[in-house]
Amino acid sequence: MRPTALCPNTKTWRMSWIAVGPDRIVLHLEPVRRAVPCPLCGILSERVHSHYRRRAWDLPWCGWPVQLMVYTRRFFCDTPQCQRRIFSEPFPETLPSHARQTQRLRTALLELAYASNAEMAARVAKLLGFCTSADTLIRRQRQEHFIAPSPRVLGVDEFALRRSSTYATIIVDLESHRPVGVVEDRKAAPVAQWLA
Repeated sequence: MRPTALCPNTKTWRMSWIAVGPDRIVLHLEPVRRAVPCPLCGILSERVHSHYRRRAWDLPWCGWPVQLMVYTRRFFCDTPQCQRRIFSEPFPETLPSHARQTQRLRTALLELAYASNAEMAARVAKLLGFCTSADTLIRRQRQEHFIAPSPRVLGVDEFALRRSSTYATIIVDLESHRPVGVVEDRKAAPVAQWLA
């Protein structure tokens, strides 16, 4: 098998070796770039300060969880005007800062969670070799920021927050069958204001 089939980004890393454990495959990755831009000023730096190892999960291979052991370098920023003196090597398109999952694994897990629910997605993910839990999937869904298209057909109904005393109005997109908003009153004026 070609190393490019397993390595998440061959422009950033090269695979130094593969270790097979009892419950995972560990890919040891080393960076290939000679110079890295400072995240603050953007000037390339080749002067290495130190290094450390990052552990992150990637897409499974044949049902085996894959963990990346990433050799990460810290660089000096030699630009006098820059406020940053030392910075870690960034891998923004593949492994965001402080992330414990690659971007492609995160995307796959979110697709699973959106296809059903977090509990079911976690069960299916475990069968496929993903290392995750339902709570993690819920947290990832809450962190997602997306702009939903404006609904074309709306349904409005009232419901009881507390029986016989407190009512609210729910507004539903009738094409996608999803709630769009909740107005904490059942009178027409607040709903009209929300719609405006």
